[in-house]
Amino acid sequence: MKRPGTIVEPQAAAIAISLPPQDALIWRIACETGLRIGDILRLRERDIDNPMTVHESKSKRARTVTLSDGLYQRLTRLVQGDDDALIFKGIHDPRKPYNRATHYRRLQRAAKGICRVSAHSARKLYAQRIYRATGRIQDVQEALHHRYLTTTATYLDIDLNDVLANLANIAIK
Repeated sequence: MKRPGTIVEPQAAAIAISLPPQDALIWRIACETGLRIGDILRLRERDIDNPMTVHESKSKRARTVTLSDGLYQRLTRLVQGDDDALIFKGIHDPRKPYNRATHYRRLQRAAKGICRVSAHSARKLYAQRIYRATGRIQDVQEALHHRYLTTTATYLDIDLNDVLANLANIAIK
């Protein structure tokens, strides 16, 4: 199976515009925070804060993310005063989280003709953003809670041998 390529900011923005409002909000959270789709869909009203601490289901670690003012405002408008209520409710059962397969289908429809994409593409975009800002793969690895540098290199679509050579050059200087 071919993996979706890394997307760029204009593609992410074009996709967001083409999505239904709830899916666009999920997509924007993923692009802005690098959170996994499952963690976003499990957000509850009590979780909405800025900065926001999310307990990642995969790494089993707490991660604090800062939201832009606009995104934070949009999320607070969804809060209705029930701390246990899900932010993204299921279509057929509001006690269950919004279905990730439904989000995926809508994402595919919105991205048609723009690029190959999955919900995880937003996480890769977030990783690229950190790498461009810092130039350090270790910063990306730490931000995403990756155990292995090879995983981080895959997210960045870079050759790990090049990274290791650059690290060696820095250590020698």
